[in-house]
This record gives sequence, C-alpha cells and structure tokens, in this order.
Amino acid sequence: MNVHILAVGGIGMSGIARMIMQLGHRVSGFDMERNYIVEGLVSSGLDFRPLDEVLKDRAVDVVVRSTAIGDLHPELKSAVEKNIPVYHRAEMLNILVREKKVIGITGAHGKTTSTAMLAWILFALGRSPTAYVGGIIKQLESNAWVGAGQWAVLELDESDGTFSLFEPEILFVPSLELEHIDFYGTQEDMLSFFQTYFTRLKSTRVLLGWHSKIGAEAFRLDGEGIVSSEQMRFVPSDLEIRSDFSMWVRIYDREKDRYMEQILPVIGRHNLYNLCGVLQVVNWMGIDVDEALTVMREFPGVSRRMEVLSRQPLTVIHDYAHHPTEIETTLSAVRDVIGYDRRMVVVFEPHRYSRFSGFWQEFLSCFDAADVVLVTPVYSAGEAQLDNINSDRFAFELQRSRGKPSYALIAYDLDEVSAAVRPGDCLVVLGAGKVVSLAKQIASAWAYQNN
Repeated sequence: MNVHILAVGGIGMSGIARMIMQLGHRVSGFDMERNYIVEGLVSSGLDFRPLDEVLKDRAVDVVVRSTAIGDLHPELKSAVEKNIPVYHRAEMLNILVREKKVIGITGAHGKTTSTAMLAWILFALGRSPTAYVGGIIKQLESNAWVGAGQWAVLELDESDGTFSLFEPEILFVPSLELEHIDFYGTQEDMLSFFQTYFTRLKSTRVLLGWHSKIGAEAFRLDGEGIVSSEQMRFVPSDLEIRSDFSMWVRIYDREKDRYMEQILPVIGRHNLYNLCGVLQVVNWMGIDVDEALTVMREFPGVSRRMEVLSRQPLTVIHDYAHHPTEIETTLSAVRDVIGYDRRMVVVFEPHRYSRFSGFWQEFLSCFDAADVVLVTPVYSAGEAQLDNINSDRFAFELQRSRGKPSYALIAYDLDEVSAAVRPGDCLVVLGAGKVVSLAKQIASAWAYQNN
C-alpha cells in the first residue's frame, strides 16, 4: 500500500509514518520545513515530496491528515479532487492497532511523559510493545514503533477530541483541566465532552490521575468504573530533588501496606504523580510492579521534556511547557534543583493566540520562580493574530506585576538572548513551537565558548 502523510514533520504525523513504514508499506509525505524529524524519517525510507510529485511516479492509496490541516491545504485539495481516500490521523492510528490491546493516555498535561514511562517499562521488561508517543524517547530515538507484543501504548490527542474515537482496555488521564480553548471553549464544555465519552465506554477501566481532581468531582456520580487518585493503590509519599536533575522518590502501596523507593532520572512532583498512575496501569495489566519500578531507574526521558541541553558554564534546559500550569510546574521543579543562589532566566514562547488571550491572567501569574523573563513573538500555529495580544504588551504587564525584569524579544535571536545571560545562570527555554531551535543554538554556542 502507498500512503501519503500531510505535515509529516509534526511529532504526531511522524509517528504514524514510522508505524506504517515498519509494517512494510511505502510512505511519502511532505512538510513546509525539512526538520530533524523529517531527516530521521528520510533515513528510514520516507519519500519526502509533495503529493502531486509523488503521483507522477505512482498511485497513492491513502492520504493521512490531522485536524491542523485545513480544507484549503493544497495537498488535501489535490487528494480530494483525485478521489484518494483521506483518513484522519486518529482513524489511521486506530487501524494500525486494531489487533492490539490498547492502553490510552490522554488529558491536559503529563500525557507524553506518562506514555513514555509505560512504553519504556514494557520495552525494558521485554514485552515488545507497540507505542505512539508525543515526543522522542531519547535512548530509543523514536516516538513510535510497532512491536510484536499484545499491548499498544498510545498517547491520545485531547486537543481536538479525537481521543474519543478509541475504546481502550485502560484509559489513563494524568491531569484534566481546560487547555485547548479553541476546541472546548469552557471548562464546563470540556468536562461534558469527557463525560459523554466515559459514558459511552463499555469495558474500559478509567484512571483519573493526581492532577485530575476536577474530573474526579465532576464524574463522581456517573463514573462507574472510574478510579480516581483517592482510590489509587499507589500514593506519592515523598521526594528529594538532586543536583544532577534526578530525584529520589518514595511511594506508598496501599494494598501491601509498604513503601517503595527509587531514584528517577527526571525531576518534579508532577512526574512522581505520573509514575504512580503508570504503576496503577502496570498493576492492572498484570505486570510485576517492583520490576517496573526497578527499570524506571534507567528511564531515558523524552526530548523537549525538561531536557538538559548543557550544564556549564550556562545550564540550558528546554521544556515543551506552553500552558500556565505546565510553566509553573516546570519552573518550580528547576528552582528546586538550582536553589535560590543562581539566577533563572526564562525564554517564554507564547503558543497560539487563543491560548495566550484566554489564559492571559494565568500566564502573568506563573513565572514567580524566574528572575528574568524574555518573551518571543507569538507562535501562532496557523491562528489569525488577535488585536492587542502580543509579546510587547505581555512583557510590560509581567514586569509591572512582578517587579522583575521582563523583555519582549524582537525575534528568535541568539545574540539577543545571549546578552541577557551570564556564566552560572540557568536558562530555561519554554515553548512548543520553533523556540527549541533557539535553545539548541544557545547550548551549542556556550559549549563552544567553554572549549
């Protein structure tokens, strides 16, 4: 079968491409930017060309799109005009795992790390899972693969509601709060969408994690078969952040009345919460929890999730955080590591005008741990610009409210950011868009200077 992937350079679409290629099918795809993800796919056999160019050489049986691809996208229009079947990304993913027992992970925050944790546990224990993750698991250098085992661990996208196309064996929601204003509008509408979905599930075991309190309250009356953190077997007890960006954790096992301890190569109480949920899922799957916790000591982490790009003379950390809750959580965890004797300089990339506008006040309140905040231009992700929603205004209001320096960057400029930091600082670069390239440039530049 010949499959063409639209916007193949995105993390979700690239995962679909990887899985289809691993199943032996021929895959082509195109994107506006030939980024590092595309380069990895090309080395694995992707034919990187626009649809019309591919069609000059061979037929295309299926085109795969995401919600982000508008109906006026030229490749999509071409596919429709030529009567080529078009599948949504979620529909194709459902097809790819139809013979597997599916574990779905969705919700506002913690999806990628939790999915990666569970996929890593199954991989390390020799269970050969199928996995679809919203980030690159670093040691495995992949975000998706098809395994020979019975389990498929899938990060399911809640941003457009397409997670509701799946009826998994187990559904884990690490956190639940309003995130995607452009789709849900209000928290009440978001909760209603989830409640309708949960009601439709027939035999799925649903787990609401430690950051899903609003869900536990909203679904208390109607949530038969739903387990919240109040009933979860594994309870986060204690943690100790270490200077090497690892942490010691203690977890209480309610069923066996015992404590379990481990060193994890990730930091933050939110990751301890994520792990407790993952262990609950592992237990439901019939896998030994102690073995799972043991292999978590070697968990390689996920690219763009609290990723330390350099340590000396400038510590550079990049994180995908682009929602106020994520930002506050990330900065708090970093502050726990570096203490209060070092300056924390933050580069913040606002992501989508709808999110920046809808959570404006929350964004103004989530940078307490930072000493200096630099704000990039808004990464629109295709949205139309909104009047008076811009980085200049935000930096001005942030400085006025915090009484600490905040500046709007003219562009994603290496020199502009370098001028704001000094040796010994910790630079935290936050955002889900192209700011990752800036983070890598800064880390490389300072490493070169140190040599």
